[in-house]
Amino acid sequence: MATLAIHAVGLVQACELVAGDAMVVVPFPAARSAAAYLTITNACDADDRLLGASADIARHTMLHSQQTGTDGVVTMRPIEEGLGLPSTTRTVLEPGGNHVMLFGLTGPLNSGDLVRLELHFENSGPLVLMASVRLAAP
Repeated sequence: MATLAIHAVGLVQACELVAGDAMVVVPFPAARSAAAYLTITNACDADDRLLGASADIARHTMLHSQQTGTDGVVTMRPIEEGLGLPSTTRTVLEPGGNHVMLFGLTGPLNSGDLVRLELHFENSGPLVLMASVRLAAP
């Protein structure tokens, strides 16, 4: 699998945020939302925070956290305060955990399509990357 990583240079400190392995899971045909997953590496000496995202195929996006309770019930909650990105660490947004929700899809998504995602950070400038649309893993 090819990885497309785009680099962003921080506005406040000289550092590098790198995002890659971005994917959007193909939703059910009538769905109006989808989930995006990716990794972010903060190679900076200072912490940062992912505040949100935008996508060319969604009217609205939101950072979400998925959790499974002891009773087996799965809940999704917005991450309103943003997602902390500690310095010199890699953060994974993945199925069953933190992810970006894409709401109000403006068209169908098919396996193999590319979706433009723009990530917004507290301290660094925006970071743009392309996410591949893929079928969910079995």
